Amino acid sequence: MRPRRCIKGITLCVFCFIFCLISAHCGGGAGNNLSSTQSTSVTITSVTVSCAAATVVVGGTDQCSAKVNGTGQFNSGITWSIGAVQGGSASLGTISSSGLYTAPVTVPTPASFTVTATSTGDTTKFASSSVTVTLSLSVSPATATVQLFHPQQFTANVQGVTNIGVNWEVNGNIGGNSTSGTVTPTGVYTPPVVIPSAGTISVTAVSQADPTQSASANVTLVKDTTPPSVLSTSPAAGATTVSVQSSVVHPPKLDSWGRV
Repeated sequence: MRPRRCIKGITLCVFCFIFCLISAHCGGGAGNNLSSTQSTSVTITSVTVSCAAATVVVGGTDQCSAKVNGTGQFNSGITWSIGAVQGGSASLGTISSSGLYTAPVTVPTPASFTVTATSTGDTTKFASSSVTVTLSLSVSPATATVQLFHPQQFTANVQGVTNIGVNWEVNGNIGGNSTSGTVTPTGVYTPPVVIPSAGTISVTAVSQADPTQSASANVTLVKDTTPPSVLSTSPAAGATTVSVQSSVVHPPKLDSWGRV
C-alpha cells in the first residue's frame, strides 16, 4: 500500500507543478495584453475637409477631400452629405464616396450650402465646406477680328436659370459708345469709325438673372480691307428707251478706310 501512496503523491506533485507553470504563463500574458491595450487606446479627435473650388457652375464637378484625425488604430472611414442629405440630392447635387461633387443642372435656392464629411467611427466628429452653384454663361465667338464698318453678331448662352436674358456692354459701358463701338440688345456690335488707340475692345454679356455673372469676347479692330462693290446702277446696263434727261446714279467714292 505504501508504494501506491507514494506514486499517487508524486503524480499529484507533478500535476500541481505543471498547473502552476501554466497559471504563471497565462497570468503574465494577460498582464502584457492589458499594458498593450492601455498604450494603444483608440480616439478620433477631429475631421478636416476641403474642396477644390468654392463655386461650381451648373452641371460641373468639384473634388472634395477629407481626413479623420485621431490616435491608435481608429476607423478612418467617412460619409459624405450635401446639406443634411447623405449623398446629396437632385436639387442640391450629389457627392460620391470618393468626395466628387456634381452640381445640379439648375441653380438651387439658396445657391450656397455645405458639403459635410462625417466620421463613421465617431459620428460626433465632422467638418464642412461651403459650396456655391452658379449659372453657366458664355459668349460666342469668344474672340473676333472685326473690320471697321462691318457689324459683328455675338450670341450669349445662359444655362441653369429660367431668365436667360443678358445686358450687353462694350468696354464696361452698357450699349457702348462712339469711341469703342456700340452693341444692340440682341448682341450686334458696330465698330467705331476710328480704331481706338488700344486696338482691342471687350464685348460683354451680363446675366439679368445674376448680374455678378458675365462673359466677354475679345475683339481686335482692323482697317476695312473689303473692296467696295456695286450693288445697283440706274439706268441698268443695257437698258433701252432711256430718256436723255435721266441722271446716272453710281456708288459714292470711298476713301482707303471705306468711308464716303
